[in-house]
Amino acid sequence: MDLPPQRFDLIQAALLLEYVDPTRLFVRVAGWLAEGGVCQVVSQEPAPDLPAVTATGYRSLEVLSGCMTLRTGAEIEALAAGAGLRLAGQAGAPLPSGKILTRSLFARAAGRDRDIP
Repeated sequence: MDLPPQRFDLIQAALLLEYVDPTRLFVRVAGWLAEGGVCQVVSQEPAPDLPAVTATGYRSLEVLSGCMTLRTGAEIEALAAGAGLRLAGQAGAPLPSGKILTRSLFARAAGRDRDIP
């Protein structure tokens, strides 16, 4: 998705990194963030004993398990750092199913101003 060349104070990516190339996304996010802006990411942690997609009455959702990649908070932090973003905060939220959603907050690292891609 191409956005007009401008900067944003807040970029929200909830349950998105599981389906896209996070390296490419973080490079673009680093270019989009305004000075002092933040990017909040919500992602599902991998759980070895649980399926990535919870069984529901909607069988069509089962197709998602073949096209999603789950990453740990540490892996997401490393990918963001590679694009010039620094971790400003991270917290996990356990769900009743046993899965964990991680909220990560990123800002541009000092001295890492990028052109808008």
